[in-house]
Amino acid sequence: MSTFHRHREIELNLVLRGSLTYLIGGRRLTVSAGQLALLWGAMPHRLMSSNPQTDVFWLTVPLGDVLRWNLPQPLVQAILGGQAVHSEATDATDQGRFASWAALLSEQSNPETRRIVLLELEARLRRLALNWKELPSRKPRGSPGISAADHVERMAALIAEQYQQPLKVAEIAAAAGLHPHYATTLFRASLGVGLSEYLTQSRIAHAQRLLLTTNLPVLDIMHEVGFRSTSRFHEAFVQACGMTPGAFRRGSWPQNSLE
Repeated sequence: MSTFHRHREIELNLVLRGSLTYLIGGRRLTVSAGQLALLWGAMPHRLMSSNPQTDVFWLTVPLGDVLRWNLPQPLVQAILGGQAVHSEATDATDQGRFASWAALLSEQSNPETRRIVLLELEARLRRLALNWKELPSRKPRGSPGISAADHVERMAALIAEQYQQPLKVAEIAAAAGLHPHYATTLFRASLGVGLSEYLTQSRIAHAQRLLLTTNLPVLDIMHEVGFRSTSRFHEAFVQACGMTPGAFRRGSWPQNSLE
């Protein structure tokens, strides 16, 4: 995965061997062997590295399905808030269960097959809700010998912490001790997305969470997440989500199939 990306689904990663390291919300998060990890795809994220021997199952579940399950709120709020969570205790049956789901979904798809997989997924996430914790994150280092990768992480972390403010590219670059032009070039070369685009993506992800979990008016949400122009907010939201904020709140997003 060469660039940051976003999607509407909840993403499940089951690491069988090795490990995966993501950059999400400006922090590095590592998923190790035996862990079942969940993250919300609306948060800009990127797979930074993986152990050469890594073996993993990936599965995405439409957000609408997950919300309809009415899972315990602490788990849902954690995921929609940009955290990546994982099972605290390993489940020896997960590998067989994921293999079974993959086999079912690889067959000729029909509504009953999909329903079976969704019911089993719901049960698995309910068990996860009984015993989970947030994946630990690593903040970028602040030593004098900071590397280019650490500069990029520092800028991503600053955006994650301050995107609700009227943040400018020059301020982001200055926080990393870089010239704005070099900072922009380095960020794009490293992560495949510009500073301004990443800033917008972070604001949109927060807007999505507030639309789903609060009754705040759309105008209040626009200001809460850092937009100052109604037209710019609607333009950015439609571009990112394919619909207006109001339509997103009503739950009229496309129902994607399990992958």
